[in-house]
Amino acid sequence: MALFNFELLNSFMIYLRIRLITFLACFSFCVFSSCTTYERILATPQSTPLELGMVGNLDATLTTKEFQTLGIPKLGEKIRLTPVFKTFNGLDYKAYKKLRRQRAFDFEIHYVDSLPNKPQYVRLELQDQSGFLEAVNADENAELKQQILMNSNPDLITRIDWVLSERDLERVKAADAVFLGQNYQSIPRIIISKNNQLSEVLFSEGLILSYEISQFCWGLDNRNEPKLMAIVKSGKPCSDDLRHDGTKLKKEKNLFSY
Repeated sequence: MALFNFELLNSFMIYLRIRLITFLACFSFCVFSSCTTYERILATPQSTPLELGMVGNLDATLTTKEFQTLGIPKLGEKIRLTPVFKTFNGLDYKAYKKLRRQRAFDFEIHYVDSLPNKPQYVRLELQDQSGFLEAVNADENAELKQQILMNSNPDLITRIDWVLSERDLERVKAADAVFLGQNYQSIPRIIISKNNQLSEVLFSEGLILSYEISQFCWGLDNRNEPKLMAIVKSGKPCSDDLRHDGTKLKKEKNLFSY
């Protein structure tokens, strides 16, 4: 009996050792190959500036990540955003310095890791996704909608980490509401509402530190035509009878019609 217990214990220790080696191997692979479970994507210098609500494709390799733009939908109405204020850490500041070398700004962020008071930035996320989808489905965005359909499964920037001057950051903090909108030239801007008064900040007045992408889900409208009906996090499946690829959805529907 004692021999049996010793063998059982020995087998269990070997099992634990194998599990530990497997875990360390996976951990080391992630560290050295830069894999991550975070959905946040650090911005890199690129030819087309990033903006919230931009549609395109994330071209990612082990060394570079660039967002290839398809277009930005025209917005007839303001789209409400959710602002969350984040504190800089060492990784944020390193990314900020790298991006700042590519452009000149009227402000500069000072960060010292040992000091308790650190600078902040604002995280903006699409809150009114229904309103955004309504805008993309509108006739004025018919060309972009067709591009999204033919692209199979494009990406959408639904969240940004935005570095602003201290003055503009305080304006956002004091706002009653924050929106994504456009001016008469269809140039995207952030609209700040305070005491029923509106002001704006252009994306070019700040620095996009990082972003998060989502993807569209297609369904069929009452005319049996593809329509954008939902937005899901990147890599997540569409619910019910919705599909990432609108052309496949239509074909599947037609098969049941015969």
